[in-house]
Amino acid sequence: MQLKKRAVGAVGRVEKYAAAIPPTNTIKANGAELSRVLFWRLWKHAQESGNLVDQASKDKGHFGTGDGSTTFTIPDHRGVGSRGFDDGAGLDSAPTLGRYQGDNNKSHSHSASSNTTGNHNHTFSITTQYHSGGSTPDSGGAAGSKSTVTTSTAGNHSHIITVDADGSTEATMKNVSFLYCIRYQ
Repeated sequence: MQLKKRAVGAVGRVEKYAAAIPPTNTIKANGAELSRVLFWRLWKHAQESGNLVDQASKDKGHFGTGDGSTTFTIPDHRGVGSRGFDDGAGLDSAPTLGRYQGDNNKSHSHSASSNTTGNHNHTFSITTQYHSGGSTPDSGGAAGSKSTVTTSTAGNHSHIITVDADGSTEATMKNVSFLYCIRYQ
C-alpha cells in the first residue's frame, strides 16, 4: 500500500468553507485549547510558524502556549475578516503577524457653516394652560390659550449647527460569512 504524500504546508493552513461542520482533518478556527499530544502536527506547526505567543499576550490571530505544558490554543477567526500580513510593505501601522484590529475608521472631519443673517427676530408660539376659571396661569381662565412671542432684535449673528451621528454598531464592508477552519493533518 502506498501512502499519499501530504501537501507541503497543509497543516496549519486556514481554509474557509460554506458549511457549518468542519471537513475531515480540519477544526474550527475558534481559539480552542487543544492537546499538544492529540494535535501534535498542528502543535509542531504552531512552534515553527513564527506566530506562537505566550498565552497572556495572545490575540485572535495567534497560536497561544495554552497551559504551558500540555495544551496550546489556535487562532480565532470567528466574526472577523482577514488582512494580508504587511511583511515590510509599510501599509499597516503596527505590522505584526496575527494581530487583531477592532473596528475603526480613518480619521476625517465633517464641516458645516451658517452664514450670518443680519439683524432679525425669532418668533415662537407658547400655549399656556389655565385652571379653575381664572385669568392667570394656574388660577383659571380659558384652557389652552395660545400666544405668539417675538424676541428682541438679535443683531447680526450665526447659529450653531449640530451634526448628528449616524450608522451601525460596527464598520463593515459588503460581506458573506464562511466557516474558517484550520488544517491539523
